[in-house]
Amino acid sequence: MESRYVTEILEVVLNHIAMIKVDELHSEAKAIALKTGCRAIDAYYIATAKLVNAILVTNDSVMKNNADRAGGLHEAICAESDSRSYIPCNIMLERC
Repeated sequence: MESRYVTEILEVVLNHIAMIKVDELHSEAKAIALKTGCRAIDAYYIATAKLVNAILVTNDSVMKNNADRAGGLHEAICAESDSRSYIPCNIMLERC
């Protein structure tokens, strides 16, 4: 591949990545965990969505409830899955 082509692809990809300072994420996740009593992983996903102003999409109803209790999110959506084939899934969508 031409280096120009690779550079163009990287620029497109990097325009869709939000950078968050680790200390800021940790602080927000800790505050959410203390407020809600949620699992650490929930706190990090919720904090990330909150800090980048994203919509949190999950198939984990516990995480959805924790996100609602934490507050400050634009939106949290729970897409329930068939419990027999449960695979945790969490996505953050950029607001348009």
